[in-house]
Amino acid sequence: MKKQDTLENQVNLVYLALGSNLGDKKNNLNKCIDLIQKEGDIIKKRSKFYSTKSWPNENIPNFINSIILHDTK
Repeated sequence: MKKQDTLENQVNLVYLALGSNLGDKKNNLNKCIDLIQKEGDIIKKRSKFYSTKSWPNENIPNFINSIILHDTK
């Protein structure tokens, strides 16, 4: 009988959606990603930056967004 792996030994991958609509938007996202990596976490993949309109109030600034694949192990 094969011993089942414990939860702590399993890979824990999560997708994080990041967004900023104030100040230097791209710099804000880059700082966020840098802080995640400084904690020793691994960013396995990341999307390009893309722009989206604010919702439901389109009168506030547009967002710059990115998605990262993050290994929480």
